[in-house]
Amino acid sequence: MAMVGTAGLALAQSTPAGKGRPADPNRKICKSEKATGSRVVKRKICLTSAEWDRAREQAGTELRQQKPMYRCETAPTGGVTC
Repeated sequence: MAMVGTAGLALAQSTPAGKGRPADPNRKICKSEKATGSRVVKRKICLTSAEWDRAREQAGTELRQQKPMYRCETAPTGGVTC
């Protein structure tokens, strides 16, 4: 019994959430993305699972590195200046 539970745990850790098969970094995944400025036009983007992961990580890194365009401060009188 314990071995079955351990094997299930190992399988669960190597599979994407809710999937019953191991994650394949070379599997193609296609997503539709709305074109900027259009409600109708969509474009299809196909990348491997590993490429989607890399793009997601890069987007997160870029977002964390962005600095605010302006800085607001609280004035001694209690108002806010930007």
